[in-house]
Amino acid sequence: MIVPPTPRHPHEGRDLGPEFNIARIGGPGGVWRSVAVFDGTVYALSDIAGGHSLVTLSETGQALTDFAQRSALVLDGGGTLDVYHKRGDTVEVDRSSFDGTTWRTQASSYDQLSPTTIRSDSSDHLAVYAKRLYPGLSEFIPAADGKILGEHRWRDRLTGRPLIYGDRIWYLRERWPNQELIARDEQGDVITALTLPPGHLGSIASDGTTVAGVWNDAYTAATGVIATSFEALAESLSRHANDPVYQESACYAYSAKTVDTIPVGIYEPDTPAVGTIVMLHGGPHSTSWPANQPLVSYLARQGWRVAVPNICSSSLAERYHLCEELGSDDAREVATLARHFQARGPVVVLGISYGVYVGARAVSLDAPIDGLIAMSGFMTASSLDSSSHPMVVALRTKHRLPETDAAKLRRVPTIVVHGRRDVRVPVASQRKAAEDIAALDFVELAEEGHEIKSDRAVATAYPRIASWLSATQVSMAR
Repeated sequence: MIVPPTPRHPHEGRDLGPEFNIARIGGPGGVWRSVAVFDGTVYALSDIAGGHSLVTLSETGQALTDFAQRSALVLDGGGTLDVYHKRGDTVEVDRSSFDGTTWRTQASSYDQLSPTTIRSDSSDHLAVYAKRLYPGLSEFIPAADGKILGEHRWRDRLTGRPLIYGDRIWYLRERWPNQELIARDEQGDVITALTLPPGHLGSIASDGTTVAGVWNDAYTAATGVIATSFEALAESLSRHANDPVYQESACYAYSAKTVDTIPVGIYEPDTPAVGTIVMLHGGPHSTSWPANQPLVSYLARQGWRVAVPNICSSSLAERYHLCEELGSDDAREVATLARHFQARGPVVVLGISYGVYVGARAVSLDAPIDGLIAMSGFMTASSLDSSSHPMVVALRTKHRLPETDAAKLRRVPTIVVHGRRDVRVPVASQRKAAEDIAALDFVELAEEGHEIKSDRAVATAYPRIASWLSATQVSMAR
C-alpha cells in the first residue's frame, strides 16, 4: 500500500505551488531512518506541520502523534519506539523512548544514531554487520549468537541501511535509476532479487510482520509504503508506477538519460523550455535519484528544463571516482553537460554546497555557463579557510581543492542564497568571494544554517531566484 498524499498544515510557502503543500516523509538528511514499525503501527518523520514531526502512517494518510517533536533526527523500532532529537537549539542529542503507554527521555549522542550492527526484529540470535568501504560500496558480515558466520561475507552496492526479516538479510542494491531489493541467507547466497521501478526506496523497517519504507519517484512526493512482505511491497510499487494519475498532476515529464557516460535525470517542462538548469548535489558523495522535489517543480513551472546529474564524485558505485584534485573531474563533466545543452538555450548551473564549487570550477574551464545559482556553497577554495566544521576540516585534510578563476567568475551573472547561521561555509566568506561579481544578487537568510529548508526561507529565496532567472534570461538573449 502506498500511503496517499496528505495536505500540509498552512505555512509561509504555500503559494509557491501545489507541490509545496503535500506532506513529505524524511528526516533532515532525506529518508535516512525516518520510518519505524512499533507494536503494529508504522511511524515516520514528516514535514506535515513544519520541521520533522512524528506521524503515524495508514491507508488514510498521515496523522500527527502526541509526540510531535519538530527537531527529530531519526527513528528506531524494536522493543520500544525510539526518537532521536536535538536538545533545543544545541548540538546535543536526546533519545525519547515510547513503550506503548509512556514516553521517557534521556541524554544520548550522535554516535548512537548510526549503529553498524543491525539485529533482527524477530530473532535475537541473528545479526549483520555493515561496514562502509567507500561511497556506494559496503561489506556485510553476518553473525549468529555473537560469532561471525565463518567466512560468509560479501560486498555490494548498498543504498540505505539493511535489516533482517525472518531468516533473511534484506537490503537495497543500486541499479540507477532503479534499485533492487536483495535477500540473502546466512551463507550470503542471494535468495531473492526484486527490481523496483525508477525511484528511491529508503528507510526500510520491520517489526517481523509488517515492512515499511519511504518511496520517492519523479512523480510521487516522498511518502510511506507499507506491506506484509517485501515481495508485496515491490508489487505495490510496480502497480503505483503504472498509475497515470500521479504523472498527470506533474508539471514536467521525467526521463533518465546518459550523456557521454554521465547518468542524468531530465525534467522537461510542460511548456517549451527557455533553457537548462544543471542542478548539482552536495556531499560531495550524494546521489541524485528520480525524485519529486519542490525546487525542481518550481523551476519547471518557470519554464526551465532541469538536468540533475550524478557526477563522478557521487555515491553511485559505478561512477565513484575522485582524482587527487577534488572537483577537477566533476567540473569537466559539468562542462560536458553545458556543451550538450547549450544549443537548446541558456545554461545555468544551480549548485548546492559542494555543487557550487564544482559549478565555479566549470566556469573556470570556460564551460558555456550563462549563470550560476549558489545555494549554501562555496565558490572559491579559500572560502573554507574560516570554517572549523569537522566535516570541512576532514575534506580539506584528505583532498586538495584547486582555486577557481576569479576573473572568469566575475563575468558570470550569479545569485547567492546563504544562511546566516551556516557554520560549514560562513556567510562572510561567501560575501567576500562574490564581492567582485559584476551581476550579483545576494540573498542572506537570517534563520537558516547550511540547509535552506524552512518554509519562511523557501518563501523568500525561491521567488528571488525566479526573478533573477527572468532578468538574467533577458541579458542572456542579448
